[in-house]
Amino acid sequence: MSITIDLPPEVEVHLREKAARENKPAEVIALNAVIEALLSEARERAEVIEAVRRSDAAAARGKVRSLDAFVAHQRAKHGLAASWPGKAR
Repeated sequence: MSITIDLPPEVEVHLREKAARENKPAEVIALNAVIEALLSEARERAEVIEAVRRSDAAAARGKVRSLDAFVAHQRAKHGLAASWPGKAR
């Protein structure tokens, strides 16, 4: 399959610089970047699906907590201000 992509000039510069550093054709660098982006997206999707499954299983076992308990935990865990998460909540 062949696809033509018009890159912004600054992206083309980075692509050519990387190709020169790695002593590879720019086309190979671009192909590898596309492959990695697609694989990364697939990995992230699989991780999210697995997290949802674990969460659903925990909820089915009765392991749940209120929003207030979650917020308090996040404040303590990350050192967030008492006003977090603000008015959106």
